[in-house]
Amino acid sequence: MFELLKDAALFIALSILGWKALSAVKCPAPEILGSMLFVIIGNILGLNITLHPFLNLAVTIWIGMAVGLQFDVRMNPKLIKEVALVCSWLIITGLLVGRLLMLMGVNADTALFSSLPGALVEMSFISVSFNADSFMVTLFHASRMVTLLVVMPIIIRAMPPDSRPQPKQPEKPQKTHQSKFDWPVVIIISAVSGILLDRLQVPAGALLGPLVCTAIYVRVRKTQMRFAGSCRGVVDSLVGGVVGTRVTRDSLFALPGIVMPLVTLNVLMILSSLLLGYVLYRISSLSRVTAQLASVPGGLSPFIVLAGSMGADVSRVAVFHLCRYLTMIVFSIIQGLILSNLG
Repeated sequence: MFELLKDAALFIALSILGWKALSAVKCPAPEILGSMLFVIIGNILGLNITLHPFLNLAVTIWIGMAVGLQFDVRMNPKLIKEVALVCSWLIITGLLVGRLLMLMGVNADTALFSSLPGALVEMSFISVSFNADSFMVTLFHASRMVTLLVVMPIIIRAMPPDSRPQPKQPEKPQKTHQSKFDWPVVIIISAVSGILLDRLQVPAGALLGPLVCTAIYVRVRKTQMRFAGSCRGVVDSLVGGVVGTRVTRDSLFALPGIVMPLVTLNVLMILSSLLLGYVLYRISSLSRVTAQLASVPGGLSPFIVLAGSMGADVSRVAVFHLCRYLTMIVFSIIQGLILSNLG
């Protein structure tokens, strides 16, 4: 029992320390990248960091609950056609790029999970749940996020001025309500559904149960619930730590071999984003900068903040990115279930 507690304490301490260390140097996505790096270094130094199944289950349930809470987004009816275009485009692009990565020698599971332009933390953990190479998946998604965050603002600023006016009227705020019982109910249904599906050996059941139950709850209740920033940061850092424990010597030795796939992924994602942004601009009333930023499959929070600094319509950019985020999570889970059955 003492050894289990010691291992858990070491794992949590290194994960949080890695998050704080990379936050101090302003590294993108420090929660997952910092914790992953520190756990990998710890194992290289011989600390033999392992993850107790109970802690892994708890983190999985927590992530499922956090994702499910995002399903409170209310769609503006005027944007349905454009949002459907963006989500469909990115799914097709992801599948085509995944196929290309497979032809370049990347393992099928890793290629398909790496090429879907979803959120870094969630996509990394979904790959863990379906036993893909989560270390490689994390590297692909981190490189995509950083590349797009650096390159796309430069390209967008270099575009000619846009004469199309920005919409003046803000989006109507969502009417929501919340009671003191919402959090206890969400935690209980997440824990029960996650443990139950895990015991029944449903693929990714500990993730799917809380996600579905929480999503249904917030939709029925019409409520908005979010974790505090520090709380979500701790959980995200544990996800990075989970990925770090799965890194093997073979994974590290394989790093030089993924340079060309990484470059290919990033170049194709940039070109695809530019083309999608142009199409979205032509078929909608969105300004050029709003259309381009809504089309970039980068980090959810960074690009919403970037939209404000570049004069885009922040509320509409946020809707596009939230819908992309949710669509990619659902599609990646479906993809994982299909790959599990084929395997």
